[in-house]
Amino acid sequence: GVVTIGYYLLLYFTNKEVFFNLYAWWAGLIPMLFFMVLGTLQLRKKLTTLSFSTALQTSFLIFVLSSLLFYIFYYVLLKYLDPEMLTIQQETALKTLERFGQGRGDDLEPYEEFYREEGLEISWLTVIFRYVQSLIGGFILSLGIAFVLKNK
Repeated sequence: GVVTIGYYLLLYFTNKEVFFNLYAWWAGLIPMLFFMVLGTLQLRKKLTTLSFSTALQTSFLIFVLSSLLFYIFYYVLLKYLDPEMLTIQQETALKTLERFGQGRGDDLEPYEEFYREEGLEISWLTVIFRYVQSLIGGFILSLGIAFVLKNK
């Protein structure tokens, strides 16, 4: 979690727009994955045999805690430290919609209208929702890690 926060602070201080870049966002999973694997490997070394369920619990717990730290950081940054980041996030979202919608004939007008009229807000509820969504992906990643690292 701390390494992931460090990664996003680096993005924040170098270029705030990159903070919300789709590829940079996915790259933020790399430190979490690294520590999920490292923690599970350390437990396997300590126990000598590691069941699938124990490996799954370990890697998922690491993801849960790392992700929780990140989303607390995300909330504090956008709500209190730099609320202007919401405007940057909104602009980045519109650019992403335009880029992925080109050539497919998607009607982006409702999305663009929403962002222009409503804007983005940050609240505990939205952050908790995003956190819970991330847990689904984290569980799937943990399943893969557990399958690969189990030795029992």
